[in-house]
Amino acid sequence: MLVVSIGLISNNVTNIRDPRPQAATSSGPKSPSTAIAVTGSNSPYNGVNNVFSSNNIRANCLFRDPINDHPVSACDYLRTTRYGFSIPDGSTIHGIKVDLEAYFSHAIADPFMILQLVKNGQEVGASVGGNKEVGLNKTSESYIPIGSSTYLWATSLTAADINKSNFGVSIRGHNLGGPSDGMRHYIDHVQITVYYTPPPAAPPSEGKTSGGFSGGSTSGGGSTGAFDPSSSTGTKADPNIVKSLKFSLSVPYIQDIVSVPLIINGHVQGLDLIPGVNEYEVDVSGAKIPIGKEFTVEIGGNKVLSKKVKVKTKAPKQPVKLGNLYLGDTDMDNTIGEKDIERYLEALVSQSENGDLNGDGVVNSLDWAIILANFGKTGSK
Repeated sequence: MLVVSIGLISNNVTNIRDPRPQAATSSGPKSPSTAIAVTGSNSPYNGVNNVFSSNNIRANCLFRDPINDHPVSACDYLRTTRYGFSIPDGSTIHGIKVDLEAYFSHAIADPFMILQLVKNGQEVGASVGGNKEVGLNKTSESYIPIGSSTYLWATSLTAADINKSNFGVSIRGHNLGGPSDGMRHYIDHVQITVYYTPPPAAPPSEGKTSGGFSGGSTSGGGSTGAFDPSSSTGTKADPNIVKSLKFSLSVPYIQDIVSVPLIINGHVQGLDLIPGVNEYEVDVSGAKIPIGKEFTVEIGGNKVLSKKVKVKTKAPKQPVKLGNLYLGDTDMDNTIGEKDIERYLEALVSQSENGDLNGDGVVNSLDWAIILANFGKTGSK
């Protein structure tokens, strides 16, 4: 046991804070209390207030234009907000996880779901989804975890952002195969969990002295300040499972953050890729992989060809070599080909985000050069 004596000589001692780092914790899962159907050029959701709880009464979107009465390939966003968080001011936000209870009525061609965080009432950061292996193409209802305790969805977040009534997440259904007459996307429930470390805490008592000596003591084991999901449970980490993976990889040509799904032994989380050749260390304790077991790591999606490797663990911190990842898969069929050229040309005219491959915020000849450089490449099966 560590005992620290603290002495203060002051005429007016107030607001003294404990300088030791606080343990990481989480808030949630919490459900929304407001939902709206965002008006766009596709099909809207009906019954949006049905997403507040899991009760088998669902919001739904029919893949059909209600005005022109013809099939469409996507739904407009269903935006959920008012989650009622009260994260302490000054907290460090580590990650956001969304639990989505949703499914498609049936699979015509290649349906999937797309999610995006909402900050200050607008969609921001990465559009997560589009990779059917992450469970976002389900035709049976169950909760799908998206994000993780260390994933920030390629955006910056403060406690104030999260505590606002206009913070939340937007969801929409999409179909890579084009218009899908008769197919519906159902959403029963949405929940958000926020992972954060509070600011240093105030001591149990504070007061004033009049030129005298004020003393006290406190005891405890201290903290490293590192974010470890197991610390929030109060239990010791299992030494027989893999705690983290170290990736060495690069994505040629990117100029800003590209966010992709990372699937480890079936456990889904996200990874923010940055320009250059980099080392990434990812907490995978939630996947509960025994040391010595062979497992699969897959990374890709969101315009990046997927790469899949087999890894046999030898240590709690396991290095994994992935090499290069390749941009240009705009239609997310895991191949860079003619369809990607067609989508790029459409995006060049409309300046839609789908054609911005290198993340510089504009669709131009640099993105065209990426498609030409990677044309014909195929991701892992």
